[in-house]
Order: sequence, then structure tokens, then C-alpha cells
Amino acid sequence: MSIFELHVWGPAFGLPSIDAECLAAIAYLHYTLPSSEWTLTPSSDPSLTPHNRLPALRSKATGTWATGYDAVVAHLSRHTTHDLDVHLTPAQRADLAAYTSFISSQIAPLLDLTLYALPRNWSQTTRPAYSAILPFPLTWTVPTARRAAAVERVSHLVAGLPLSDDPDDPAAQNDLSALDAAIKHLPTTRRKKGVLEEMAPGEAATIRLHAMAVDALSVLEDLRRTTQPTTTTDSDPNPNPNLRLLCPGPRVTSLDCLAFGYLALAAAAPVPQDFFRKVLACKFPALSALAADLNRTCLENPGPLPWSAAAATDGHPRAVGGARTLVRFLDDVLRVTPTLGDLYATENRRRAEAAAADGSCLAKRTAALAGGVLALGSALTCAAWWYKSLPSFGMRSQTWVADGVGAGRLAEFGALGAMLDFSLAGPSAGHGPEYQQNRIVEAEVGLD
Repeated sequence: MSIFELHVWGPAFGLPSIDAECLAAIAYLHYTLPSSEWTLTPSSDPSLTPHNRLPALRSKATGTWATGYDAVVAHLSRHTTHDLDVHLTPAQRADLAAYTSFISSQIAPLLDLTLYALPRNWSQTTRPAYSAILPFPLTWTVPTARRAAAVERVSHLVAGLPLSDDPDDPAAQNDLSALDAAIKHLPTTRRKKGVLEEMAPGEAATIRLHAMAVDALSVLEDLRRTTQPTTTTDSDPNPNPNLRLLCPGPRVTSLDCLAFGYLALAAAAPVPQDFFRKVLACKFPALSALAADLNRTCLENPGPLPWSAAAATDGHPRAVGGARTLVRFLDDVLRVTPTLGDLYATENRRRAEAAAADGSCLAKRTAALAGGVLALGSALTCAAWWYKSLPSFGMRSQTWVADGVGAGRLAEFGALGAMLDFSLAGPSAGHGPEYQQNRIVEAEVGLD
């Protein structure tokens, strides 16, 4: 009987998950726990957890959640005997903490750039992958929110950087600053342009991204060299197996699993602008071999992954109930609604942090969601009523207003004027309210 449930983002690119931390958690559990003690659920639903994050490990015995790779590793270390880092020395534990933080701060942004920030990679590779693992209509909301969060995380890296490799792409033109756009139109003397000036904006961006990837991966390569002093050089196309980052030999640590998640996803994603994959394969073949060896050690050798009943044999989720999908869709819509979304997210976060582990969190979150849906429904009803009250678009609206009750000025010209005033301007004084309307009447008038 399974003891744990691991909820992750669904599979993509031939890997069990499209998320690097989810891949790391899958590798950790599959290497340490027997398949009978845990199940893998590709729910792709972070709203199941109190912290709205995946990967998430749920203990069936206590009903508690551990969200995020670090929390999953810490939970398993405290509540089970399966701890990959138990044999590390104090110095190695310090290195583990430092390099774990380095991967999250330096390697993760490169993967965000590769999968989400670059427009071509997003539209041709990442967005279709999310469409394959999400039910409709979540394909409208979840991928957009995931990309917006990733772009925000790497905003400090892409400031002023043209992300498109097409010089005629409007997005590349928009990425230029106002000063750069103005300088391009200034008259210049005839001189030979430099190398950087001859490059297209996309080519210059690729060089910068290439340098960022080299700098980040060099740190992991230096750590690997200190751990494996007898391994072959980077020029050797077939490095020795059992490459590890902290411990020599075949011993796997939580740092190896985390590095595997990012390196394997970077190597497997078939993106058009593949600067990360090229740097990893060409300049750091030992790190690429490390990811391949960890894939065999942690995912293939222990046997098939223990997919839950909610997933097919290939890991793709089966059909989800319409009610649950609708609730998730409304939840996503509420979170992006101006003003209301911030209040809704803040209230959910506060209730999740203050709730106990006895299930009250779910009840409070459901109540908050119901209140948000009610507020949104009321707003949509008022908007529909206001829209229906508007005149048809393109139709002229004309209003005729009488000058007042009584005879008009044409009555000053005798009987003929009074008759014309009655015909063109309305009834004369003394008629009832039913006649107080302007009307045009055809009349034949004979004059003597």
C-alpha cells in the first residue's frame, strides 16, 4: 500500500515532467523508495496544495503536504529512513546547501529563458507541450500564467536584450530602448562598421545568452572535477559513468537529483533557439553524461514509475471531471482579475498559512473561492445589464424636444401659421398630455 502521493506537472519531451524540480523529486523518490510505497500523479494542478506549488508530496497517514523540492527532501529525511544525504560530512553538507542555492539562482533562470522567455521557443515548443497535458479550457489560462511568472523571474537578465533572432520581428523592434531606436535614425559618417554593429539583434542576444550559460555551467563543472579527479577530460566524447557532483563513485545525493532535473530538461527540450543545449553538449560533455547516467540510475534501473490511476501508462493524465476543471478555470480567472485577483490571492495565502492540517484549509479555500465566484458573477451580470442598455453600435440616436407647451411662433401669422404650427411643431395649448409629441403630418392646404 502506497504511503506517499507525489503530485507533479505532466510529462513532456520524453521526460516524466515538464518542470525541473518535479523531475528532481521524481528521481529522488524513485531511487530511494520502493514503488509500492508511493504513487506518481501528473495532476498539473498546484491549487491542490496549500502553497499553490508543485512538486507536492502528500502523506496519506497524516494528510500533510510538502511543496517544493527542498521541502520534499526535508520531509523524507525526517519521516523515513531513506535519506540520500545522511552520509555526507559537514563540509559536504555546506557545499550541498551552497550549490543547491546556486542552481536555483543561476541555472534555473537559464531554463526559464530557454522554455518561456524566448518567443519562438515558447510558441513552437513549450506552449504546445502544456496544451498536451492540460484539459480545455485550462490551456487558455495556465500556460500564460506560467510564462508570465517565468518572464518576471528573469526580467533582470533580459532588460534591453532583444529575445528574437529575427531582425524583422516586431517583437525584436519593441525590445529596443527609445534611445537605441533614435540613434538608429541619426545620420552618421561613412565608416566601416564594427563586428557588433554588423550583427543582427538576435545574434548579439545569442552571444550574451551563450556566455551566461558557460559561466553558470562552469561552476558545476569545477565541482565535478574536484569530486572526480580521475575522470576523463572534456574532450573525451565518452566520459566514465557514475559521475557525481559531491561524492565519488555511484553514490547519489539530493544535489545530483536537482542538477539532473535542470540538465535533463535543457538537453531534451527541442527548442529552436537551443543555446543552452548546445553549450551543455559541446562545452560540458561530462555534465551531459552525468545527466544521462542519473537518468539511467534514478529513473530506468529501478523499474517503471508508479503512475497513479489518474494517469495513463505513458504518464499523460486521463480525462478530468468537468466540475474540477471549471473550478480551476474560475480560480485562474479570479487570480488575473485586476484588484480582485490580488485580494483573492492574498486571502487564499493567508488562510492556507493559518489553517491546520485537519482539512479546514480546503473548506476555507472553497468558501473563499465561492465568495470570489459570487463577486465575479455579480460584476459580469451588472456589465451585461449595462451593455444591453446601450444603443446598437453604428446607429444614430436622435432626440426631438418640443420648445414648450402652447402655440409656436408660426401662430403669430394668422390662421395659416396656426395650421402650419400644428402640423409641424405639435399640438397647441389646451390639448392633453397624450398629444404632447412632435409629429410630421402631410396636409393639403388650399389658398384663395
